[in-house]
Amino acid sequence: MARTGPLARLIPRARDAAVVVCARAMSSKARTFRSGEKRRARARVTRNHSTICEGLPEVIEVLQRNERIKTIVPGRIFMAKSSREHFSLRVAAQTGQGWRLTARRGQTVQEVFVVTDMDEEQIQHAADDAVRLGVDGKRLARIKLRELLTLETEADRASLLGDEAQQQALMRRAKDIRNGAWSPSGGRVNRGRAGPGASKVEAGASPDQAATPRALSSSSSDE
Repeated sequence: MARTGPLARLIPRARDAAVVVCARAMSSKARTFRSGEKRRARARVTRNHSTICEGLPEVIEVLQRNERIKTIVPGRIFMAKSSREHFSLRVAAQTGQGWRLTARRGQTVQEVFVVTDMDEEQIQHAADDAVRLGVDGKRLARIKLRELLTLETEADRASLLGDEAQQQALMRRAKDIRNGAWSPSGGRVNRGRAGPGASKVEAGASPDQAATPRALSSSSSDE
C-alpha cells in the first residue's frame, strides 16, 4: 500500500541520505587504507634520547624509504679524539638482526643500528646514497644559493657603477645557475655559447670558489 502524506515525501530523502553517508564512509575507509599502506612502506625509527649527531636526521629520512630496511635505531653518542669535517656513515659490525653503523661529524660519533636483510656491501651502498642525498645535497644547495645571491649583489653593484658589460656577464651567470647550469665540481656548464664577458672557471675548483664574481672579473681582464 502506497504511503501518503508528509511522511511519504521524507522516506525517499532519508534513503538518499543513507546512500550518501555510506558512500562517504567507504571513501574514508579507502583513504585510510591507502595512507596505511604508505606508512607501512617506511622503516620505523626508534629514538631512545633526543641527542643526535648533526646530519643524521637527514640521512635517516632517506634510509626510511628503502623497502629492505625495517627499523633504524640511533644508539649511544660519544666524542672522538680526531675531528671530521664532513658527515659520514660507515658499517661497523654485524648484529643479530642487521648491522651497526657509525655516524661521524666533527668530533661527534654515534652508533646507528639498522634491522635489514642486506649484506655489508648493500647496506654500505645504501648508506652512501643516503649521505649523498640527505647531507651533501643540502650542503651543495646552500653553496649554490650563496653563489647566486653573491652574483646578484655584484650585478647590482656593477649597475650602480655603470659597468654594463660586467652586469650582463653576472646576470647571464645567475640565469645559468637558475636553469641548472651549475656543477659542484666547479665551473659553468658549457652549452656551446660563449657570449661576450663569459666566465672561465678552471675545472677542479672548490664549489665555494667556483665562478665567483672575482673569477668573472679576472677572466674578463685576461681576455
